[in-house]
Order: sequence, then C-alpha cells, then structure tokens
Amino acid sequence: MAKDNYGAESLTVLEGLDAVRKRPGMYIGTTDSQGLMHCLWEIIDNAVDEALAGACNHIIVTLHDDGSVEVADNGRGIPVDVEPKTKLTGVEVVLTKLHAGAKFGNSSYGASGGLHGVGSSVVNALSSRLDVEVDRDGKTHHMAFHQGHPGVYSDVDPEHPSPDSPFKKTRKNRPTELEIIGKVSPKTTGTRIRYWADPEIFNDTAEFSYDQLIDRVRQTSFLVPGLKITVIDENIPETGDESIDEMLEVDDNVIEQVTEENTSAETDDIGTSADILQEDSAEADESAESQENDAATQSQETVSQPVQPKYPHARVEEFCHTGGVKDFVDFLSKGEAVSDIWRIAGEDTYVEETQAVGDDGELHAQKVTRDCAVDIAMRWTNGYDTTMRSFVNVVETPGGGMHVDGFLQGITKQVRKAIEVAAINIIMDHGGLTRQQKDEIGDIYTKMQSNKDPVQNYYYDDLFHNAIMEAAGNKRLIEISNRMRLQISRARWLNFVLPERMGDAEKEHEKIQQALMKGDREACVESMSEHLNRSEQNFQKVLSSPEYAPQFAMAMSYISSLSRKNREK
Repeated sequence: MAKDNYGAESLTVLEGLDAVRKRPGMYIGTTDSQGLMHCLWEIIDNAVDEALAGACNHIIVTLHDDGSVEVADNGRGIPVDVEPKTKLTGVEVVLTKLHAGAKFGNSSYGASGGLHGVGSSVVNALSSRLDVEVDRDGKTHHMAFHQGHPGVYSDVDPEHPSPDSPFKKTRKNRPTELEIIGKVSPKTTGTRIRYWADPEIFNDTAEFSYDQLIDRVRQTSFLVPGLKITVIDENIPETGDESIDEMLEVDDNVIEQVTEENTSAETDDIGTSADILQEDSAEADESAESQENDAATQSQETVSQPVQPKYPHARVEEFCHTGGVKDFVDFLSKGEAVSDIWRIAGEDTYVEETQAVGDDGELHAQKVTRDCAVDIAMRWTNGYDTTMRSFVNVVETPGGGMHVDGFLQGITKQVRKAIEVAAINIIMDHGGLTRQQKDEIGDIYTKMQSNKDPVQNYYYDDLFHNAIMEAAGNKRLIEISNRMRLQISRARWLNFVLPERMGDAEKEHEKIQQALMKGDREACVESMSEHLNRSEQNFQKVLSSPEYAPQFAMAMSYISSLSRKNREK
C-alpha cells in the first residue's frame, strides 16, 4: 500500500552522472558482456566521427594488460577552452555532462556517434577510472576521473596508472583545471581516452570479446575508406618477429604509402637487422660445408612441421581499406562470383523538421535541409545464401528500415523486369507460343477482362505473368519468379484496388497478350516494360499520398494474410 505522506521530500535528486550509475541499463542496455562492449563502441565511434568529419585518419585501440582499454585518434582533439555557460573546459563538459554534442546543431549532422557526444560521459560514469589526454595548441592536456567525478590521482608509478591509487575529488561546483603534461608540435592534435570498466557496475559474467572488436574495426575500415585502425593487445608478449606479432589487412597502396613515409626513420634498424642476418648466413654456410646432409634433413623437418601460433591472434592487427563498400562486398562474398561488383552511388537533399537549440538554450522545432548520400554495392555468386548489411552512416541497422525496404523494392522491380523480358525473348527464340500455350494465356486474359472483383483480378494477374514464365520453360527464371511473388504482391495488389489504375492495367495486359499471340518480340518487350514501369509509378504514388492510406492498408492486410498462409503451409 502506498504511503499517504508521499511528497517532494520523497524525491531523490541525482546530480551530474549519478543517474547513469543508478540506472546504467537505460544508457547501455545491459550490464553484461553486451553493455561492456557498448562502452567501447561509444569511445571508438567518437574517434570515427572525427574521421567522418575529415579530421582523423588513424585510430589506435590498445588493450592494456591491466584490463583497461585506450582509444587514441589524431583528430581535432576535444576542445580545451572554457565553455561559457558552465565555465568548465570542453574536456570536463564532454566527460561529465549529458550534453548535446555538435551533431545536434544544424551544421554538423553527418556523424553518428556524437562528435565527442553523450556517449563519452556515460562511459566515464561507468568506469572506475578514466584518463583523457588531448593534444592541442602545442600542449598535451590531461584530466582524470573516478566514477565520473573529476579530480587528481596520486599514482605511485605514473607510467602504470591504477584505479586503486589515492584520488582527490574536485570540490563540488568547482571547475577542474586541465593539467599540462607535455609539449607537442602546434600542428599535432588528437585525443586519447583510457578507461577501466567499473566492476561495481558490470556483472561478474561480463566478458570482453576480442572477436567482436575485430569485426567492428574491420567493418568500420570498409565503411570509412582510408581510415587506418590499429588494435594492439598488450596481453600478448612482443616477439620482435613481425610475421608473428603483426597482422596487416590493408590495401597495397596503403602499405606502399606507409613504407615511403617511414623509410628514412627505419633505415638504421633495417640495416642492423640485415647485418645480423648476413652474419648468421655466413655461419650457416661454414657449418653446411661439413654437415650438408644433416642441414638438409633439418630443413625438411622444419618445413614439414610449421610452428603453431601460441596465441589466438596477433599482438597487433591493422585494418585500412580504400575501396569502401565495394571492398566490403568482396570480403563478404562467399562462393564463386557470377558477376562483377556493381556499385551504385548518388546524393541529394531533403528537408527535415528537427529539434534545435536556440540562443536562449531552449529546444524548438526547425526545418533543416540535410544532405543525403547513398552508396550501394552488390555481387551475385553461385551460392543460394544472401548476406545483406545496411548502415546509417557507420552504425549498423540489422533490423533494416525504410532504406532497406526501398532498396529491396527497387532491386525487385529491376530483377522482375529483367526476368519478364528474358522470358519473352526465350519464347520468341523458340518460335513463339505453342497452340496450347496461346489457349492457356488467352483463357486467363479473358477471365481477367471479364472480372471486376479486385481479389479475383489480382489472382488472374498472377496467373497471367506466371504463365509467361512457364511458357519460357526456363527453370531458373521460374524459380526466381516464384521467390519474388510475395515481394511484388503489394505493388501488384494496388493495381486492382484503385479504379483508375485497374482500367489502365487492363489495356496494358491487352497489348502484351496481343503481341504474344502475334509473336511480335519488339512490341511484346515494349508493352511489358511499359506495364511494369506504370505499375511501379502507381505504387510510389500510393505510398506518397495520404489519400490512398485506406487502400494501402487493405493491400498490406491482404499480403500479410498471404504471407501467414505460406508460412502455415
């Protein structure tokens, strides 16, 4: 039973990031392995946003042997000047306030992870310790936090910071001064964030997934062409052998560029290594003169028994791809390629009503013109499995969305047109329809013309187009057509629920039927293409016009029932 004395004194006021620690699931979903990895994505995405903004080309993710994770980028660096409203430095605002980052403005909307947005402060709140270093204005700035609160740690060994070191929290409502810990070139900028996930927040079963990290990093390298991402696992000892320590998944042109840039700096090391190799080779030659047979035997044994890696992955893994989604499709392709990789790209603008922050700090609705770019790559292989990945900026959308639906509709339209035309060409190549096929298609056409019931006309339209596929006799075309039936059902159904479209469709079917009967290839292909194009135009008209909402709802209900019946079968 609720207490009668429930009043304002019963409310708990949470300050700063206390609300995040109180209900972490509201911000990262879960406090198990998924939530643990979510924190890492937030920090990495901020660095990726700098790359999307054109300010960063290299991100380094370091897994330290003390369990902490560090993400470094050579972007612009978190602002170090004082934010006028809070009187705090940009670093403290970013890491302690649930603020609206740059992506909520009207000028910088292209990034997805926040441009040092709200995610960083959430990760800070859920970390037992977080250190940030910013290279900007010729200096390296530093600030440390304990469970989201700024302050100063007294580390016994500054080279090995620890969340267990004594910590002095900054007094309430006082700004924390940025510590200057070094100097850099005035042109050097970037951000390094290192954090220790708080065991008080995450479950005992929460585990860090290296495989998930690599998958995400590889994926990002495809989606942001030219961005190099390096993952260093300090839990694996360094051997000095690059063939063991490093795994490079980078384009050849990137390797050549890096090699040219580092040649002068690495000349001495390379020369020393070469000298050592020459000395070893001379000693081996001398030994080989007296023990030639034994050396040959040992060489054969070495070749037949390759050294097995001690660890599941290399200490350093680096990714950089320049081909974008085309390279991604090549990576995802399984089986033998049937086609080359097709790439479709374009851009346009659209107007969106969104919330904007006014000069008074209040939110208000505002129409903003956005830029939209679409980049699609695809390939057909000889397999039957389909792999589709969709992203909004660099954020994966496994559930699809309207952009996926639109893509599927577009590709379905084009594939349907291609197979229908292919069927007509096959029929004409074999001398046209047989007598039996003419009678069958003619009978279906007659029933379609004489029947004004939308459901019945939908049914006969399906039979009409399927009869053309069957007349072609190509099993592959028939299989593709059958697979597409349900996908094109919405467009086909809407041709018969709108009276004005129903009459036009009858005329179009008449032209197709007459051309088939005459064996006129050109007229038949032209009539079929015209019919399919007008059907698609009608479908788009219905989708964009609110006045057709009842008809569209009827179509969707009918198609859902068809889909359910198919599943039951």
